[in-house]
Amino acid sequence: MPNKTVPSPYAEISARCAATPDALAVITPQYEVTYRQFCRDIETATRLLSAMELPRDSRVGVTMAGMYLHWVVTLSLFRLGLLATTCVPANLPILKPTVLITDSGISYPGARAVNISREWLQSETAGLPAFEDSPHPADAPGRIIMSSGTTGVSKLALFTHQEFAERLSAVRVDYPYTPQTREQCLMGVTSVGGIVWPLGCWMTGGTMLISPPTPDKLMAQFLRDKPNMMYASPAQLEALLNALPRGFERRDDLVMYVAGSVLSDALNRRTRERLTRNLVLVYGSTEIGTATLAPASDVDGKPGLTGYIHPPVQIEIVDHEGQTVPAGELGEVRMRNLGQVHRYLDDESETELTFRGGWFHPGDLGTLAADGALYIKGRVREVMNFGGLKVSPAAIDELLAGSAGVTDLAAFAAEANGRSRPGVAVVADAQFDEAAAAQLRERCSKAMPSLPRLAIMRVASIPRNEMGKIQRVELARQFAARPASGKPRSA
Repeated sequence: MPNKTVPSPYAEISARCAATPDALAVITPQYEVTYRQFCRDIETATRLLSAMELPRDSRVGVTMAGMYLHWVVTLSLFRLGLLATTCVPANLPILKPTVLITDSGISYPGARAVNISREWLQSETAGLPAFEDSPHPADAPGRIIMSSGTTGVSKLALFTHQEFAERLSAVRVDYPYTPQTREQCLMGVTSVGGIVWPLGCWMTGGTMLISPPTPDKLMAQFLRDKPNMMYASPAQLEALLNALPRGFERRDDLVMYVAGSVLSDALNRRTRERLTRNLVLVYGSTEIGTATLAPASDVDGKPGLTGYIHPPVQIEIVDHEGQTVPAGELGEVRMRNLGQVHRYLDDESETELTFRGGWFHPGDLGTLAADGALYIKGRVREVMNFGGLKVSPAAIDELLAGSAGVTDLAAFAAEANGRSRPGVAVVADAQFDEAAAAQLRERCSKAMPSLPRLAIMRVASIPRNEMGKIQRVELARQFAARPASGKPRSA
């Protein structure tokens, strides 16, 4: 029996081009690109890369400043069947690429550098043979996505060609793409959402708005080109709201998906008042894809609710022995889904810990209601232990949210002089003083009387990764590095 094969994502994009060649595939602040031109540029890049005869076992890092060129190269690599990922220069030591494609002139020891620019697409390819697309072995390595994690150390989630094709199929079921879609994705292309959501749009014949990273230019494009589908983390969503001009009329034709971290009730309500009523909360991960979805109005005022199980994903809550617990009981979350990852590259120990018995264990604590509503109550590995008393930092976040004068906060384990106690980093206004800090401690002690005295650390901002997840290890490091006494550490 012959081995199963799957086509690259480009096959469907090419089919869209054949059907509607003059439809817009890309809009940037400077130019527009039709599907005809998009596919021509991908063909040019594919021929040029093919002529370089990169080894089939290459591990390709793509580090690009130009986003249009990034996508042309990425789709070319899919056609070639080369294992690749998009990453920032700081993560190259984790990836260990053997080939580095860049428009920024950077290098990595031992990696073959392929330096390109937008002018590269104007290269003469008449003497090069047309590239003949062929499907790829289903179980061969097909794509690496760097999984963010909460420790600050990225992991290399490895998709086979089959798994990535299944993920893209799931994306087009989970999200309502049509040829009329005009998508603006604020998620970075190093994240899984920043890769699969644009591909889902193009594979359905929609138009992608490729946005510059600066808030003013992003807003200018948003106002000019009027996307009807957007993706953002809570931090990106808040920045977008802050940049809205006075007199902006709410756009209820826009569907805004927010993913990556907790959406506060205040931001939830503000978005539905100022931007669009069609705000949808997404819970998932690089490894599993979309796990739950919910209208943000359903989540408002329900701490920890991520949404409702979205088939075909399966979610269970289990105890420490791996046995399922009754509805509403706290335990560890485990999931499985079509198009899920089953291992990390170069990390067998983390693979064994995270992928067990066909299930993905994201490290979340939660409860599952009888109606399929999933509530996340914290992180298994983040649970803090103070002399045998265990508490999730997310529980403290939830308890202290909305405190007077505090605009953002995050709990962490504060270590000093050999002792551990709960700490909270606060971003606060000028009115946050000793009295406000005392009220914060009192609020915590009343709700959790057995906890040691709360340490409070003023910070300019809460450190978060690209997906908006709090970097609690970094907060603990900052606390340990501060003076042992005085107001800089504890208000």
